[in-house]
Amino acid sequence: MGRGFDRLATFYAIIETLAFGSLLQKSRCEFLDLVSSGQSILILGDGDGRFVQELLQQKTNLHIRLVDFSRSMLEETRKKTVKWAAMNGHAVEFEHADILEIAPYPPGAFDLVCSHFFLDCFNEETIQRLADHILQALKAEGMWMITDFDMPKKGWKALRARLWISIMYLFFGIVTGLKTKDLPDYRPILRQKGMIMQIQKARCFSMIRSECWIRKRS
Repeated sequence: MGRGFDRLATFYAIIETLAFGSLLQKSRCEFLDLVSSGQSILILGDGDGRFVQELLQQKTNLHIRLVDFSRSMLEETRKKTVKWAAMNGHAVEFEHADILEIAPYPPGAFDLVCSHFFLDCFNEETIQRLADHILQALKAEGMWMITDFDMPKKGWKALRARLWISIMYLFFGIVTGLKTKDLPDYRPILRQKGMIMQIQKARCFSMIRSECWIRKRS
């Protein structure tokens, strides 16, 4: 699948803008004011790096590890961020890998995890494994920021979202080889593992949702 996303790297922003304008980027950056300078952050699959670029511009002295299984997406991110990393004192590590195949990070290694339009690439069984892998490395009272597509409960918003989401899964299935065809219900999984949703914001007639989850202190 990584090679499939490699084919999109150069054109990803154009495709996104044609479909949604600036809505996805605004949603990714919804809770940037909750990020503190100096934090250690794990970023999962940031696409072509526009979120990381904005993060590095706004904050200072962050320690960031960015993991993506698309080498071309990582390279696009590197181009966008090298200048801001140097200017604002950030340490940024790029890791070309499947997050599930990486050796576990040290317990409590990260203050914050960010995954924007990432969990929708997986089924719920895989998200169970992913959450176990990630949460052991998240500090107590650490934060997980998630932005993703969502399915409204009923009415015309649900019909509209179902059409859009079906088209997107069809497109990414053809172009990247993505096997997932339905949005996963990740929220019960996170709650089961001790996460509490602190704040959320819906956009695009409730089809896009930004959320901030906090890990309960055990």
